[in-house]
Amino acid sequence: MATKNTAPTTPTPAETAAAVEAAKLQGIEAQLIAKYGERIVPGSVRRAETAEEVARYKRKALVTINTLGVDGTLDGNTRVVATSDVFQVKHTPEVKAELNKAKAKDKRAAAKAESEAAEAATAPKGKGKGKKAKAETAAADLLGD
Repeated sequence: MATKNTAPTTPTPAETAAAVEAAKLQGIEAQLIAKYGERIVPGSVRRAETAEEVARYKRKALVTINTLGVDGTLDGNTRVVATSDVFQVKHTPEVKAELNKAKAKDKRAAAKAESEAAEAATAPKGKGKGKKAKAETAAADLLGD
């Protein structure tokens, strides 16, 4: 009876490197899920794969996140970002543009209200704001009226 060689096969260096990389990415994903919870899509941590991703992110780890809508709740969309950017990326580019537009509109309205208040505080007291009213006010001040 012939016995088969049942010696364990040693993994190749490529297999070992792939296993180490997979374990590293699993650790990164566990940390992200612990910190950001439902914003992280499970199983999505990976290295850049496409030429576009490689050009943009180099060798950074990437993750797919669930994005937030204008109201601050999950909106059902996803976005791929570098794991180092998860803390600052919350919205899709379209939602971010909409939020920036609303913020700018509010800022313009506040600036307009502030300038109107400043103008009202420095406006001459008289019949109106025109040159004639200013002249009448100055003349009344000189005459003691």
